[in-house]
Amino acid sequence: MVSAVSGQLNNYVDYLVKGEDGKAHRFDHTTITVNLEGLKDSPQMYDSALAALNAWEVTTGLRFNVVTNAGADIVFNNDGQGSAYASTSYNGSGYTTSAEVNVSKDWMNGFPASERWGDGSYGQQTFIHEIGHALGLNHGGPYDGSGTYSKNAIFDIDTHQYSVMSYFSQSEYRASGASDINLSSPMIADVMAIQELYGNLSVNAGNTVYGKGAAAALRHTDLGQLSDSAYTIMDTGGLDTLDFSNAMARCVVDLRPGSFSDVNGNKGNVTIAQGTVIEIACGSAYRDTIVGNGAGNTLYGGGNSDKLTGSGGADRLLGQYGHDVLVGGYGKDTLSGGGGNDRLAGNGGTDRLTGGAGSDVFVFAHGGGRDTVTDFQDGTDRIQIKSPSIEYSDIDISDSGGSAIVAFDNIKIVLDGINASQLTASDFIL
Repeated sequence: MVSAVSGQLNNYVDYLVKGEDGKAHRFDHTTITVNLEGLKDSPQMYDSALAALNAWEVTTGLRFNVVTNAGADIVFNNDGQGSAYASTSYNGSGYTTSAEVNVSKDWMNGFPASERWGDGSYGQQTFIHEIGHALGLNHGGPYDGSGTYSKNAIFDIDTHQYSVMSYFSQSEYRASGASDINLSSPMIADVMAIQELYGNLSVNAGNTVYGKGAAAALRHTDLGQLSDSAYTIMDTGGLDTLDFSNAMARCVVDLRPGSFSDVNGNKGNVTIAQGTVIEIACGSAYRDTIVGNGAGNTLYGGGNSDKLTGSGGADRLLGQYGHDVLVGGYGKDTLSGGGGNDRLAGNGGTDRLTGGAGSDVFVFAHGGGRDTVTDFQDGTDRIQIKSPSIEYSDIDISDSGGSAIVAFDNIKIVLDGINASQLTASDFIL
């Protein structure tokens, strides 16, 4: 089995595209016609297939037009015997000329009703998988119809966390720690494979909301309504929001491209695709952790005691309620603790820190910068200085323009509305 080393994802994607024989196949167009007439005797299967097609659209940028003529690019049927499969035909140039997706009714009826239909069901995941074959994707390893991770996986990451084309549950790759749950979209490797086949298509290019308040086409991203599901977000532009304010358990959200987040008590179930930039994230009523990306992020902690961490860019971190920890990045950040006893650290850049109500600690380290604390409360708030061997006598405190200036090791801290004479050693944590 290939070790989980840098580059394995690219190799895995290449296998999804070319398979064992090293040959790629795809349609020669990105708007694909589909015929669903063969599913009309089962409205639930018809709707599930439509939802699966939508999942491919909103995750890859491919488009599907429903037609009724027999010459559609992909024809859907349910008349097979105890099976789900896709078959394709190619021309001499290797382009796909037609495909059939057949998910038999008797096979589907073998599952509990809750697993047959709707977002997050195994039935819908099956449609997503078979559509992937019709589009040109292979399984993630040399298996078809059956196989085990220990015997057949040639990539450690060949699990559902990375691809809907895999046969293997997320927990098979133990290093990931991901939860075993159904998929409601193609996953990160599938997105990359479609890009390799069809190019980088525009998708969700406007100002898009994922999670609470998502549009109907993105309803599968609202895990406050659909608690146990995994999906990938691909977004090529706009000012975008990932809102988990209605989540039913603690969230660990990572906005960095290629990252996995833990939502609703599940592990690694929400993925940010490569090249995707989400600017705004909202936490839940639980103890969340949110990490920003290289853009200028706005991060909302929500209820409870949260940890928010910026990265590059000019970030806004708003703890809101609870005892929060806010850590800025290298940009010009604005940190606001809100209610509770908060810890605020601007880190690099010229930052603006507001503790809000409660006993807050403003944290500074050596290395340069000029930060402003807007609401320092003498006798209630404190300043923590993390610098090797610093003593109170090393700190220079002066007045300037109605503010106290605290200076040390090329750092200046402006305390708005405070006089230097108000500050004593008890205001500092060294």
